[in-house]
Parts: sequence; C-alpha cells; structure tokens
Amino acid sequence: MAAQEGSRERTPPVTTTNLELEELDVSGTEFVEGGVELSPSRENTPGSNPNCDRPVIAQPLTVLENRQLEEFWPPETPKALFLDYDGTLREFEMRPELATPTEELKALLRAIDDRPDVAPHVISGRDARFLETHFGHLNSFTLIAEHGYQVRRPGVDHWDLWDQSYGSHDEWKSHMRPEMQRLVEQTPGSHLEEKASSLVWHYREVADEHLGNSAAAMAIEHLRKVKERDRITAIMISGGNKVVEVSFQKARKGPVMRKICEDKALFGEPFSAVLCAGDDVSDESMFELAPSDFLTIKVGTGATLARFRAEGPELLRKLLWRLVT
Repeated sequence: MAAQEGSRERTPPVTTTNLELEELDVSGTEFVEGGVELSPSRENTPGSNPNCDRPVIAQPLTVLENRQLEEFWPPETPKALFLDYDGTLREFEMRPELATPTEELKALLRAIDDRPDVAPHVISGRDARFLETHFGHLNSFTLIAEHGYQVRRPGVDHWDLWDQSYGSHDEWKSHMRPEMQRLVEQTPGSHLEEKASSLVWHYREVADEHLGNSAAAMAIEHLRKVKERDRITAIMISGGNKVVEVSFQKARKGPVMRKICEDKALFGEPFSAVLCAGDDVSDESMFELAPSDFLTIKVGTGATLARFRAEGPELLRKLLWRLVT
C-alpha cells in the first residue's frame, strides 16, 4: 500500500536545532511487538529500528494526488484516524482554553462521525474533561487523553486508565511542581497547568519570544537535573510547541495507537488504512511506530519522522474533508 516514491517532488531539507533533534529521540518506547499483523498486506513494521524504510524528508501534503491518496486510503473498510487536536485539527490560541472547536471543525467532526467505515480517534495531550466536553457527543469517536493516559471508547460513558498498572503521581509531582512554579514566577506571561499525569508550563503568552524560548531550554536542562538528583524514574521531560512538559513516561501516543491497531487485527478485522496526524514532539512516537503504509502527517514546521507535511491545520482539515465526503 505504500505510495510510489518516484512521483513525489522533493522539498528543501528541514533545518533543526539540537533541541529538536534530541526531542525526536523516540526510541525509548516500551512497546513490544506482539507478532500480530496490522493489515493483510503488511510485510514489515518499521519502528524503533533505525534502518527501517521511511522517507528522509517529509513530502508536502499537496503532492498527494487522487491516485496516490487511494494507495494510502483505499475503499476497503474499516479505516482508522488518529488525530491530535491542538495545532493539528485546531489552530493554536494564546491560551489553551480558548482553542475550542470552530463551527467548521464541528461540521467536519460530524461528517467523520457519520461514516460507518471509519474508526476515528482523538489522541491528545488535553485532559479528559476537555475531550469529554467537546467530543463526548460523537458516537463513533474513541477519545484518548493526556497522550494515552486515559481512554473513553465509543458507547461508554466513563473513562478508563489505558494501563491499570498506572499508579499515583503525587510523589514525583511534589518534587517537580515547586520547580515549575518558580518558572511561572520568573517568566511573566507564563502559567502552569496540572493534569492527572503531567505538569505543563505554557509560555505562549510571554511577550518576548526569544526570552520564552531561552527560558524553556534552560528549564528543560534544570528539570532533568532535578530528576537525576532526586532519582525520579517515572517521568520524562520534553519541550513542545511553546510548552515544557513533565509527564508520566509510560503514557505515549505511539504505543497506544499501535496497540489499538494490533488488537483490531488480532480479532480478525484489521484496519485497511490508518492516518496519523500531529504537530508536536509527542506525536512523533506515532510516526516512528507507524508501518510504512500508514499515512503519517506532520502539521507545521520542525523535524519529523512523518511521511508527509501539512503547512497548518487548515490544510489537514481540507484533506479530511476529501476523505469523508
């Protein structure tokens, strides 16, 4: 099912910083292959293997002609969508609470929801409350909160932990919360968000962008030193799109996406096609674990393991409209 490489035009190399390259080190996943094919046509499953067959440079989404798109998104059913929210389905706002679905996005989600041949998943860093409020009415959507920490399946009115072995986060938060609160005090315009499995320092509203980026780089270095000093093993520290996040290390999008696909195949109904889209470092584990015939899309700039790149959420939404109407 992999699209033909020869007909794609090349794009200029992506310029990355050392921090971006470090953030793309997603090989630390604890995902273990279960020996189950993800689709009848799959012969290899590129993942953490650095020698796997994948493009060096993400191709612009605009090169996907109808013929090529059909190779990634055939008429056979069922098919799956794994969609990040902020920066992917929806443009960013200065504060996260302002980035609610627009009327156009609501219409798109309803169109997706009405397709019996599509299994849609919103897989986001947002907490369960936000996803429940804005997507809970959609009948066919699986909602996955905090990068894979919690899940609400279609037809179920409650949330479950993705892994029942997940324990309390009180201890590591007690170490990290004061450190991150100091970041807020030292950087006017920033704020701290606490979720069930993570602490997130937002600096999108910092007036001086250079100052915010510099503070973020120093914050990541400092928090990693605190993690090492206090011997905290349960967390990972990462920089994202105007955020620095300390999160439970076992909650990762890639292994969750992959397990859902393998479970579907295990029960004899593998997805005939899968589209994964995201804009941030947290989405790279999906791209890394995606087999070569998955349609993987990086939204926005920055280093990526995705096969294609969309300039922004509007272009991704246009593609989704093509797929469901």
